[in-house]
Amino acid sequence: MSTNNTYIQQNPGLKCPRCEFNIQMDIAASLSCAPIICPLCALNLAINHGASEEGLTALYYLKNGLDKAE
Repeated sequence: MSTNNTYIQQNPGLKCPRCEFNIQMDIAASLSCAPIICPLCALNLAINHGASEEGLTALYYLKNGLDKAE
């Protein structure tokens, strides 16, 4: 029997690999090509859009659905 371990983050974003600060970002920021800069240690991060294509496509459809629901 499997369980569904769905977890909804209250403050969406990612953890900085250098200082572990939670960098808050929304779907639009994830989909943009702009670099992500940690506000605590100033580490400059970039999303590898080629390697992340499947996840970014899912985010795009999620954002599109949320926009339509508003």
